Amino acid sequence: MYSLMFIYFFSIISVIICTRSRTNVMRLATWNIGLEEQLAYERTPSIIKAIREKNIDILCLQEVWGGPQILREIYQNVKDIYPHFEVVNDNMRDYISRTQLPTQIYSPACLASQITRTQICLATYCSDVNDEAQLVCAVTKCSTQILALFLNRKCWACIFDRFVSRRDPLGMNYCGAVNLPQLISTSSSISPNSTEAPWDHTIGLMILAKSQYPLKKLAANLYSEFYMAPRGYIIVSQENKQLIIANIHAATVDISFPHAPIGTFLNNKYGSWSDENKAQIIELESLVWNFLRNNKQKYKNAIMAGDFNTGIANFEHNVLATQPDSWNYIHRLHDTDGSTRWYDDYSEMHSLCTGCAGNLVFEYTNNYIYDHIFTYGDLFDSSKLFTRRIFDDRIKINSTNGMVITNLSDHCGIELITMC
Repeated sequence: MYSLMFIYFFSIISVIICTRSRTNVMRLATWNIGLEEQLAYERTPSIIKAIREKNIDILCLQEVWGGPQILREIYQNVKDIYPHFEVVNDNMRDYISRTQLPTQIYSPACLASQITRTQICLATYCSDVNDEAQLVCAVTKCSTQILALFLNRKCWACIFDRFVSRRDPLGMNYCGAVNLPQLISTSSSISPNSTEAPWDHTIGLMILAKSQYPLKKLAANLYSEFYMAPRGYIIVSQENKQLIIANIHAATVDISFPHAPIGTFLNNKYGSWSDENKAQIIELESLVWNFLRNNKQKYKNAIMAGDFNTGIANFEHNVLATQPDSWNYIHRLHDTDGSTRWYDDYSEMHSLCTGCAGNLVFEYTNNYIYDHIFTYGDLFDSSKLFTRRIFDDRIKINSTNGMVITNLSDHCGIELITMC
């Protein structure tokens, strides 16, 4: 009898402890899902499945390329878990969130005449160059035509997503609805209704949050300066936790084609991808810090999470440095009391690669840490903080080449767990 009573009380205590643990733990993660890389459409269902199974409280996604329809597909399949979401442009919220879309024909993202002029120029000067050099050729030989597309915000969003990032040979035709009947016959993903979605810059960013973590958008935009590849941020608050969350994607530094010299292409002020990367990181950190400094009673904690395209070396885990100066810039900043402002538990304690040699989606030559979660405030005291690598599974998918074994993404994710 005594043993039965002991088991009964032990069970009650265990339930209480577990319940308290669940309510006092917040799990936040960042993940670059790599939908500019190979087998993007085929991997998307597995990515959605992984998001559902991992069941993170607040999830920051990067590289949700493929346009508003991919953002919509992901959200529509996880909204029962994540009713709250944020993207860069609020004009796309209705398109992403509505269960049933109204019957309507969307206008092309680009003017067909501008697309045609660009295609004629590319055929004249760049038809004999390979994919790696084609964008460089386009900027140097067809700068007037490319600039016309670049200055149209919606057009460039579509061009970048379909033609530059995804390397779709029909991407320009898609964005301008040029010769649409032929386009439809050669690409099953194209609908007759022109560009099928209200194109505008998403820069591949989305934040998902469970019902108990409603989000309030504070800021979202492209960086004030960028050369060809649009990069930017979403900054939100989680008021119950006095928390600011910034989802970031900064300029890539390990890239094959050269950066435009200073003073070219709309008076670009950066002469290298590294300079552009660091300037964007400085801009983001300044924005977040100003929100904290100007709202001291409202916000006491902050997270900067995402694909920083930067990281320090860790030889114990065979991780090489890439653009460490940007990481060190954040790490060396100080609070008003002289203490270190930002802490990166994952890089400090674990340092496993997030962009790894042996990845089957993208062939890295070495191991790097591109992704980070920087924390500030008492909510993230190191004694009640835990980080780990996630979304590093291999999957089987069906493709035009049959069954393929690959990774979920070219990046692994990072999960942060804190007692709150």
